[in-house]
Amino acid sequence: MTFNLRLPLTLLLWGFLSTGLHANPSATDPEDAAEPNEVDIQFSVYVWPTAGILHENSRLAGVPRAYVQTPDGYQQVPLTRNTATPLLRYRGPLPLELFDVEKTVTPPPAGAPPGTPATITHVRHPRVSVSFPESWQQVMLVVFPGRRNSDGTLLTLPMRYGADYIRPGFIRIHNSTPQNLILQYADQNQPLSGHGFVDIPASEWSNETSLRLNVIGLDPRNRARMLYTTTVNGKVEKSNLYMLYARDTRRLRMLRVGGHKPPPSPSEKGSESE
Repeated sequence: MTFNLRLPLTLLLWGFLSTGLHANPSATDPEDAAEPNEVDIQFSVYVWPTAGILHENSRLAGVPRAYVQTPDGYQQVPLTRNTATPLLRYRGPLPLELFDVEKTVTPPPAGAPPGTPATITHVRHPRVSVSFPESWQQVMLVVFPGRRNSDGTLLTLPMRYGADYIRPGFIRIHNSTPQNLILQYADQNQPLSGHGFVDIPASEWSNETSLRLNVIGLDPRNRARMLYTTTVNGKVEKSNLYMLYARDTRRLRMLRVGGHKPPPSPSEKGSESE
């Protein structure tokens, strides 16, 4: 049903939801890329533990084997269910691709001179193909091993990652969709830009067992509408990451990204970049 708001608030929300304003300028500030159409980033991969999202399918999905292309060849990405990998470096074009490698050994043909080596070929099978803003320098990829895109790759949601963007003691709500939204909690109405985020400090939730969130967007008739409502929990000593994603063209869902270590501080980035 359409979300009824008082007229002044309705106009305020509509003005933001219908424009390209950003909830947090730091989330979309331009930064230097390696080259045009090329990025030089660090990434971590978090493998969702079950075949479905939330309670849709609790079956454990198999963890895929994946490699990333580096200047020195193929580097295996150490994927583990429900745990984020260490930061790895990627320099190249977008989309970022992770793939499995099939090695084929073909014996030398009959009549070949003695000592002729076998022919070794490597065939790449795409597992993940994901794009994100070129300005992002650290990225967490949330991979769903039980769900596939139309091209056969695994459903993957990118989240901007980094010590400057994820702080212990805060609940972060990351919007993985391009749609401008409004996040309501307590008595707050916070703009949540497409691919942006809202940080909720512990002072807003640490004394509560849970925090009620309402997500407001525009329906096809440009009316403010409740798209999703849920409750979230956080721990003051941890980074509490939640991601909004589009279940379909009309419905949003939210998931918690757990099992990760806090991102390195800026002084530690260099030691984990390789």
